[in-house]
Amino acid sequence: MDKLLMTPHEAKAAIGCGSTKLYELLTAGKLRARKLGKALRIEAASVREFVESLPVPRMNTRSHHRRTAGKPEDRQPAG
Repeated sequence: MDKLLMTPHEAKAAIGCGSTKLYELLTAGKLRARKLGKALRIEAASVREFVESLPVPRMNTRSHHRRTAGKPEDRQPAG
């Protein structure tokens, strides 16, 4: 059986965010939580739904190349 509830630590690791962002997402209603005794648990399904709702970036090879190694002063300006 898949895990239904996550600790805040597990949810942060799954999303790749810190505590502040996790609690912002909970406050905004983007993640759902439950109380298990005194412990806060985040619904695993809401973590999955949140991640699936995030936009997929369009990869632009020009912007990717601007971020390659080298000193900032060696890089040519964009455009």
